[in-house]
Amino acid sequence: MNLDRGHFTALATGIVWGTSGFFVRTLYDAGFTPLQVSTYRTTLMAAATALIILLYDRKLLYVRKKDLKYIIPMGLFGTALGYITYSYAMKYTTLAIASMLTYTNPVYTTLLAAVIFKEKVYRGKVVGLVLLLTGCSLLVKVYDAAFFDLNAFGIANGLLTGFFVSISALFAKRVTRDYQPITTVFYNFAVGALFLNAFSYPWDKPAAVIGIGEVLAFAYLALFPGVLAFFLYMYSVKRIEVSQTESCVSIEPVMAGVLGFLLFNETFDTMQFVGAAIILLGVLVFNDAWGLEKRRAGDVQGN
Repeated sequence: MNLDRGHFTALATGIVWGTSGFFVRTLYDAGFTPLQVSTYRTTLMAAATALIILLYDRKLLYVRKKDLKYIIPMGLFGTALGYITYSYAMKYTTLAIASMLTYTNPVYTTLLAAVIFKEKVYRGKVVGLVLLLTGCSLLVKVYDAAFFDLNAFGIANGLLTGFFVSISALFAKRVTRDYQPITTVFYNFAVGALFLNAFSYPWDKPAAVIGIGEVLAFAYLALFPGVLAFFLYMYSVKRIEVSQTESCVSIEPVMAGVLGFLLFNETFDTMQFVGAAIILLGVLVFNDAWGLEKRRAGDVQGN
């Protein structure tokens, strides 16, 4: 297939992110609110990344003051505001609706990247976006009447989440141009943690239960869907188009659905399997995995 290493690291990012659901559910069951989980998780990710950098090479903490205008919005939109709006989307709609609305972000990213970075919007990208949205709709059972438990405030927050993720990805593309992925990851977490701790008051309602299970859940979320996955994500953003990265990580709900089906006896009907397959196909088409667009462009130039 005509794929770069950046495509595979982005796919790996989506897969690792897709494993977080069980551990997040554990924390919710213990009494943590979604916003508390986001705040504590982001703070731990920032601390873990800082420790890794300090042990490896402290020079990686250095950034130029002029680049703060890219670094601060990256963490503010993607981590802080994105987590807050997603929490409200889940609270005022359903998890399925919140997930679907969030994964509209490849649409925003493709359009914005075309304007800002001059990324080409070829036919394969348009078809891929349609497939991704269709597959995600089937995966979250948009055909189920229960899905349409609509709430305007929740829907608005879900759409905002997708938009904020896209804005953050665009700033990340700019930051990774001059810095190593691990540096970008740290400042993404550090800025996000700063805003979340300042404005979400995570300590206001302490969790009812904090035991070894909850500690391990936070540790897993911080190290794997956190530091590792974001490192892979930033590496991908550095190597390939930001819109391609966002399309690849769209397999996250597929991974989450499959794990729920295999490990937790969650329902996964025929149409959901079809939706998962369509998402995978959409990722391949969007990223021109078979080189069709390159061959078409070569034919045009040859003529």
